[in-house]
Amino acid sequence: MMDNKNVTDAQLNAFIDNELGSINESEYIDEVDMLSLMDENPGLKKRVSEMRHDMNMLSGVYKNIPIEGHFIEPSEKHKAASMRYVSIAASIFLVLGVISGLFVSQYLFDKSVQPVFTVVSDFNPATSDAEKILIHVSSQDENSVNAAFDKLEDIIYFSDMKKRSVKLKFIASAEGLSVLREKSPYAQRIKTISEKYKNVEFMACGIAMETAFLKEKKAVTLLPEVKKIPAALGEIMENIKNSWIYMKS
Repeated sequence: MMDNKNVTDAQLNAFIDNELGSINESEYIDEVDMLSLMDENPGLKKRVSEMRHDMNMLSGVYKNIPIEGHFIEPSEKHKAASMRYVSIAASIFLVLGVISGLFVSQYLFDKSVQPVFTVVSDFNPATSDAEKILIHVSSQDENSVNAAFDKLEDIIYFSDMKKRSVKLKFIASAEGLSVLREKSPYAQRIKTISEKYKNVEFMACGIAMETAFLKEKKAVTLLPEVKKIPAALGEIMENIKNSWIYMKS
């Protein structure tokens, strides 16, 4: 049995996803051994529990975003918070577990800090005054990916037209990782955007990369314009804490 100190995040991720069988022979650990290690080491058990919880949290957010009317523009600072927004924000932050020391009640009524969850199809850049926007792609579905790129370019167009600065992050995880990999069908589009706009960052989830490595048994090569981050979830939550709009494609 391997030492629990040598268990990698990729192995834990595979364990949580019931994909231990996809790990190559040199890193293989079966479910029985993993469970035994967890029983013997409370720290490892807690680590697995936290990772599973984080994955479930973000999954819950995706599933519980209302289909219509859920977008609230952060610039509406001086309007009374509607009960609909309060209930949506409360459910989101209960799902996220309340980020580092912030009380939900204080957060909800602080008009200066209002991160927003929405979906690509509902976001209207023509009327938005948002200055920090994160677009998350976790699928390689062509329609979803193209919609994300189209929206990103629309945001840039309208911000330029309004002479307003905006920061944009395009994060890919899970199956969406293929969008940012070498030989991606979107390579030229990403190159063009990166060369023309310095306010756009393309980021690839490190956990997705390690999982792909374990499955394919070869290193994952990203496009030169793409930055590797440790985990999409961590990046997303950190940006939400800092008032970024989160947009799911």
